[in-house]
Amino acid sequence: MKATALTANVTGYRVAGLHGVAKAAGLANHAARTVVLFGAAPFIGLAFVIALPFAGLGFAAYLAAHALVTNRKAIWARTRNVVLFLAAPFIGLAYAVALPFVGVGALAWMALGAATKRTAAA
Repeated sequence: MKATALTANVTGYRVAGLHGVAKAAGLANHAARTVVLFGAAPFIGLAFVIALPFAGLGFAAYLAAHALVTNRKAIWARTRNVVLFLAAPFIGLAYAVALPFVGVGALAWMALGAATKRTAAA
């Protein structure tokens, strides 16, 4: 490909195997191959549009893995904080459910302790 300031001279259409398709269809001249590529271009673009989110997710996963490997201690500290933040409502719910029973148990313990001291003193 020879590029000038505003134009480009493309010497071959060997993109995505379309050169072979055009040759098999009997399209030997340059204009016919251009028409085949013009018709296939939206589908090539659609393939890139469909593949782009997956490529982006793959790159994001690569970057996350690379950051995890290089900053293991800092990532672990932040991950621990996030996990504790997400677990806090459930821990609070467990305390709210358990504390009345703990309070009744403590009251019964103290009552039994006071009752045994009273009978021992009498």
